[in-house]
Amino acid sequence: MKSIKSAIVVGVLLLLPAMAGATQWGNLLDVAYRFSWYPKSDLQGLLQEKGREHGQDLKSYRDGLLDSLTTGTGPDGRLRQDALLTAKPLADYYRLALAEFCLYLASDNMVHLDNAEMVLSVYPEKQPRGEVVFWKHLIAAYRDMTAKDSRQFVSSVFALWENVLLKQEVDDILMNNSYAKVGFVRELPHLYENIVHLVVRRAIIEQQMPDLAPLGTIILALEDKLTLDNGYKNLVRAIVERMDGVSSDNYNLNFAVAFLEATANRNDFEAATDADTLVAKFNDARKYYQLAYSWADTNKGRATIISNTMGFLTYVTRRMADPDDAVANSRFFKQIPGMAVAYLDEGIELFDNLAVASGQARDLASSGYYTRTNYLTSMHRLWDATGKLAIMLADLYKSQRKAHEVETLFPVESPLLKYCALFKRHARVDQDIVPDNAFFLAAYAARELADLYQRLSEFNTGVDADALFFAYQLQAVELFPLDVANILQLAYQANLDGRVESYFRYVTPLARRLEQSRIVDMWLSNHQTPFNAMIGHAGKEIPGVMLNAYTHLNAIREAEGTEDGFYKKVIVLEKVYDERVTEDADMDGIMSTLGRSDFSSSKPVLLASNPGVSGISIKKIDRIVNSGQLYPFSRLKNTLFGSLDGPEHDFLRALFYEVPYEQHQYVQLFSNLP
Repeated sequence: MKSIKSAIVVGVLLLLPAMAGATQWGNLLDVAYRFSWYPKSDLQGLLQEKGREHGQDLKSYRDGLLDSLTTGTGPDGRLRQDALLTAKPLADYYRLALAEFCLYLASDNMVHLDNAEMVLSVYPEKQPRGEVVFWKHLIAAYRDMTAKDSRQFVSSVFALWENVLLKQEVDDILMNNSYAKVGFVRELPHLYENIVHLVVRRAIIEQQMPDLAPLGTIILALEDKLTLDNGYKNLVRAIVERMDGVSSDNYNLNFAVAFLEATANRNDFEAATDADTLVAKFNDARKYYQLAYSWADTNKGRATIISNTMGFLTYVTRRMADPDDAVANSRFFKQIPGMAVAYLDEGIELFDNLAVASGQARDLASSGYYTRTNYLTSMHRLWDATGKLAIMLADLYKSQRKAHEVETLFPVESPLLKYCALFKRHARVDQDIVPDNAFFLAAYAARELADLYQRLSEFNTGVDADALFFAYQLQAVELFPLDVANILQLAYQANLDGRVESYFRYVTPLARRLEQSRIVDMWLSNHQTPFNAMIGHAGKEIPGVMLNAYTHLNAIREAEGTEDGFYKKVIVLEKVYDERVTEDADMDGIMSTLGRSDFSSSKPVLLASNPGVSGISIKKIDRIVNSGQLYPFSRLKNTLFGSLDGPEHDFLRALFYEVPYEQHQYVQLFSNLP
């Protein structure tokens, strides 16, 4: 979507009559409604261009008309009623009024708006000429806009709509073919552009006028009437899309426009390559997000803005972690983490409040949700934005701290603990308000906490970091058991910390549950994805890895180049170990060979030259090792992190709720912590 600032261009060709001599400005002003809706910079460019063409700028032309039609202006440049001369051509007054109005549009100087209104007063109140009535109503609306009188502005715009545009539409219908249409009625497309420009750009975006929701009916009515290719057609369509549905505030025009402008400015920020403009572009996006939030009348609208703002801050925070990014090197953006924490807290609080209303249709309606589907979509987006901002904040803070610094522990663990607490509050039972990706995000957050406490455990800090590592690592394993690296890390650290007995106490029941689970076969029978092979491992190989973790740790002697390669190595080790013929077979030689092999390479693993292999068919092992089966584990993790739902999320959810919450091993472990 284009930015509102650049969506309107001067590309609309003025169908002007031929111009010559002193009449050039007059002829142009006679059709001023064809360009009075241009953005200020475009209008300024047009007036300057015409001034060069005519050999006279608009102000000089205006001064000449003042000399011939008035006795002059006052010291402040304003015209008085008694300064208007009589017996002068009305057409000249008309052009003077529009010259003043165009000068106002190009400069925002109120003197010109006052003068335009004063000059038009020479026309009688019951003026039948449509164009004069149009300008009178339009200028009156601009005056109310500058006074920031929302109620009167709404009244003036409706007067313009009813007394001019609707009347012209009636005439348009009566002149029922294009050949019959004459006069001002042919200008309806430009009149529509003027009213949209006034309401959307000037009043809401530039003047930030509140309480203009009643004008939403006019914008809705104009959606199918705007025809100019370079006009407001696409913008109005985008506004209308945000006036209804899950991302709306229920036909709140102010909200829809501010939300759209925030999105446009956010896109500008993300596309910016000039470091000097980043702060201004960020502030523009933030300003309109804040405006949209302040104008929201419902919790649905507030949830939409908080979710989008958290998504924006997640993006900015991710860029701050890159030392080569201009965002990371700007002093201004150092305040972003603190800002993000405030939004994180607000998002969690709003989710908790909306969750209370989940079972009552009346409560949902009072929050702005007229369908449960929209309510659930909104809640899922809010949860997703909360989880990802928490993870990204922790990642940023972690990159800035030293492992032994207890005083810098809180900023890292706090957002992750907040997300884990949110998960604990709402995921104890299977509620539809909890999105499918909540379980992977909880596993991710738990793994980050475990890593934090593992690093801390290497120092004398007074924190029982070993116990916290074990608990959160176990949670990560139980919520996402496909991550073999997490399983082996849990076993490895448990050995270092003297917790091998605890490892088997909690992991063995989990492994047995996975072996007996019906979820794997049910899921595989209903889905065909690139990840089926790995999901299939959850019922056999993954439990084996859990129970045989120390065998595999002894075998792995070389670091693997990729996550996919490491996953394949561990699964192959488990498959081969499971195929052992006898307990006295030379498994050490087989496992050591495989443990040293490179599974990240596309080259086949060679076993025949290994003199230590005995008791197991080399061909059988070779079929296991070089099956050609791909295990896109990294892609699976990216898919799970990036998506709100999907079949892989369904699997993790079903696996989690296969047993009551209290029967999860990590839950029992946390309940036993001091």
